[in-house]
Amino acid sequence: MESILMAAKAFLEREFRKNPLPALRMAERYGFKELYKESSKLILERFQEYKRSQTFNQLSVTTRTALTTKYDEYTNALSKLSKVYFTTGYQHCKQCKSASEHDKEISEKFDRRVRQLQILPLPLPPTQPSVTRKILFEAIGNN
Repeated sequence: MESILMAAKAFLEREFRKNPLPALRMAERYGFKELYKESSKLILERFQEYKRSQTFNQLSVTTRTALTTKYDEYTNALSKLSKVYFTTGYQHCKQCKSASEHDKEISEKFDRRVRQLQILPLPLPPTQPSVTRKILFEAIGNN
């Protein structure tokens, strides 16, 4: 029985990206923790689509609740983005003589990036987490 589980785990680890919802269900059932974590990330990426699937309803209440809670936290965080938390005291480069030297430039960049995410009312479904990360990390760099 152990070798069957190990073969199933190896298969799922290779293939879970193609269809993460059944992979999550199997990971949950057989305790494949890393696969559970990685499948969950992919499901959150397209949560609205996966939530309507019959397979989603076959997940445990605990897993469905955890995914829904995490997605709700993400959408709530999008609506609360504030440059104050990201740019206060931020030193843009080594040539800066003070933390406030580039504050205006940084604030303007950040505002432009946040507006890409915060289309009010928020788009349904909201921007995917990977897109949000990309936009915000670009705000930190020199882009």
